[in-house]
Amino acid sequence: MLPMKRIMIRLISLIIFVLLVVLSISVYKGTAALAAETPIAGTATPDVQPVLDYGGVVAEGRIVPSNYINLSFKVDGEVAEILVKEGSQVKSGDLIARLKMDQHLEANITLAEKGVLNAQQAVDDLKKNAGVDQARVMQSISDYSDKLRQAQRMSYYYTVPDRVAVFNMFEAIDKTHEKVVKARNEYEPYIDLFADSASVPSMPPLFCIPATLCRGVGLQSDQDPNMVYKKKLNDAEGDFNIALTQLRNTANLNRSQAMLDKAKRDLEKVKTGPNQDKLAVAEKRLQTAQFNLEAAKTAIKDLELHAPFDGTVVSLPIKLGENVKSGKNIGQLADTSNWTVETNNLTEIQVVKIEKGQSAQIVADALSGVDFKGVVDRISDFYVEKSGDVTYTVKVNLLQPDPRLRWGMTVVVTFPTK
Repeated sequence: MLPMKRIMIRLISLIIFVLLVVLSISVYKGTAALAAETPIAGTATPDVQPVLDYGGVVAEGRIVPSNYINLSFKVDGEVAEILVKEGSQVKSGDLIARLKMDQHLEANITLAEKGVLNAQQAVDDLKKNAGVDQARVMQSISDYSDKLRQAQRMSYYYTVPDRVAVFNMFEAIDKTHEKVVKARNEYEPYIDLFADSASVPSMPPLFCIPATLCRGVGLQSDQDPNMVYKKKLNDAEGDFNIALTQLRNTANLNRSQAMLDKAKRDLEKVKTGPNQDKLAVAEKRLQTAQFNLEAAKTAIKDLELHAPFDGTVVSLPIKLGENVKSGKNIGQLADTSNWTVETNNLTEIQVVKIEKGQSAQIVADALSGVDFKGVVDRISDFYVEKSGDVTYTVKVNLLQPDPRLRWGMTVVVTFPTK
């Protein structure tokens, strides 16, 4: 019996000990909580509220300006001027830096400006001389009307023999020319009938008996080959001249009619002002000259680097005399009046729980305990694979910027979810 009583006593003592320990712990926790809630005399309660656990999707991110850009020139060149320093505040359009100007660019500007002046003068002259052009066209109508009447008269009164009229104008030229060539070839041996006998062809027996008698006295007859073939050649050349005259008269008639018709069309173009065709050409030339001038000015503008928006020149490492390449990053401009958070590790599982326009809570590592509010502005459509995870960037606009924030600070973003 005794051993059993001892066991019971020990068991009861152990239970009492455990109860005392539990009671002591509860009293300690209550005292600690009370001490935490009761401020110590002489100390102030901090204004910064503790970071709360909102629950939902949590992601890491970085602070970036709401608007920023890498600065670069559009052309290669040597840095001639730097007008701002790092940290300078600039307005949109302010000149940041300039490259050295090439002499050819200045010459191009001069030539282009001269081209514009000449083209503009041509347009102005057309408009100013519209009345002169109209009078000139009307005079042309009068002149070509006279020429047309003369050509009609020549064509009407000119008689073409039947032997030529049987052909059209072009055939008549060919046929009569053939006759001229043939007649000339036949006449040529008899051009000088009184040359020595060695060069005279045989003659018909009835021409002269004896032949030497006629040569001696210079007698001629209707059957003299010289006379026969010469007449044939003259007749052929006459027909050829008739065909030429007929063609010439017709050509004059057609040309006069065509020129008169053209003059009448020209008059229609200048009745109400300058010749519209000439004006269109002159205005097109002016447009081309203006385009060339703008291109020349653009080439000079490309030597200058201007601020595309209001902001701070956060970096500008270039130096005077340095040669830079077109498109090369030579500095950065940022609008630091507003900040944005860009996440970098939202997975595909998390991003589907976030919507554009929803609220977010941001805590910066460098400003522990400070809670910022934000709104989701954009969710990237494209992914980036990081450590085997498919991640998406979410852009969150801060609603209450803090001057202590800096570009690149790390933050924790919490997106409350339902």
